[in-house]
Amino acid sequence: MRQRDNVVINPWNNKNKLLTEEDVYQILERGGFTNARAAVKINNLGYYQTAFIHPSYVKKHIFENSVDNSISLSKKPFDALELFEENNNYENQEFLGDRVLDMSAAFYICRKYPDQNQGFKTVLKTKLVRKNSLAKFAKYLDFPKHLIISKQVEENTNQGRMNDRILEDVMEAFICGLFLDQNETGFYSKVVTDLGSQRLIGPGWQIANAFIENVLEKVVDFEELLMKEENYKEQLLQFYQKEFKMTPEYISISVEGPPHNRIFTEGVLGKNGDIIAKGVGKKKQDAQQHASLIALKYFGTIS
Repeated sequence: MRQRDNVVINPWNNKNKLLTEEDVYQILERGGFTNARAAVKINNLGYYQTAFIHPSYVKKHIFENSVDNSISLSKKPFDALELFEENNNYENQEFLGDRVLDMSAAFYICRKYPDQNQGFKTVLKTKLVRKNSLAKFAKYLDFPKHLIISKQVEENTNQGRMNDRILEDVMEAFICGLFLDQNETGFYSKVVTDLGSQRLIGPGWQIANAFIENVLEKVVDFEELLMKEENYKEQLLQFYQKEFKMTPEYISISVEGPPHNRIFTEGVLGKNGDIIAKGVGKKKQDAQQHASLIALKYFGTIS
């Protein structure tokens, strides 16, 4: 059997610098904490550092496709960081960060626009937390300079460390890091419903929420965002035609309220004829747009 040729990989990137406490405080200050050092105590710097480590600079990621040890590394330059271990990359913090961000954006919208209907709030939240918005937040906070990525990703990926897809993930991971770190300021309390387990109580949510709201206030032009129309019906039509070779069908579910203040509820039918999403609006068209957005979320085409 012919032996595989050895592939030498050079991941070493001397532009990578490990995040410091001073860096974290500068990010928090840029994010709206005018006196971050007094307001926030950093308990575990590792949470924040992990948020900036791309999988391309992790040992397991580099060697996962290696067969018969056919991959080796070039010699590490003296000014390059060592590769990180398996669990040290931002993918482990994205999930929770996404949920904290989602909750915070919803909380903010409900207070900023208390009289608007559910459809309005859902559409606005989707705009706030969609991927290109997160990348915009990350750039405002100077995240690109703190990224730890391989030389290959730096040089060969579209825009390198300015890549939107990478930055949106880092934004979620940083929020998770802030949430987890600030929760360590809390205390442990036994709760009966926990069956004797220990539940961590801390200000992680309050600090993370304040940070997110500050960034929204500083970066988002809400007037411009609200004026920008998103045609979710057209997006759903394209999805149905591509996936199911059919056109989405809408059904009127209810009309409530007095004539001058109607609230329409519309549904979207799935390929089997069942209602997969419902939307509300002051106009039938708006309700269908809302229902289309919910349907797109149902199919996973919009986060």
